[in-house]
Amino acid sequence: MAAAGAPRNPGPRALADLDPALTLEENVTIAVQVNGKLRATLELPRDAEQPAAQSAALADERVRRFVDGAELHKVIYVKNRLLNLVVAAK
Repeated sequence: MAAAGAPRNPGPRALADLDPALTLEENVTIAVQVNGKLRATLELPRDAEQPAAQSAALADERVRRFVDGAELHKVIYVKNRLLNLVVAAK
């Protein structure tokens, strides 16, 4: 039994009533790599699709300077985490 004035443990029932969707952030930070090297981080909406993430990355000056004039070979996208642009040497 808890001492008088001590906080009560809400128990497992109170925790089960929490809505996990309310704890998720609306935006996530995506790491943008060019050829495996971190070049930028972007704030994007949660669950953004690859075309949206790719266009946001290519619009960023920190990424564009490594991609301009190079051929884009492959795009690796891990939703809510990472975008890696694989390009040929200029």
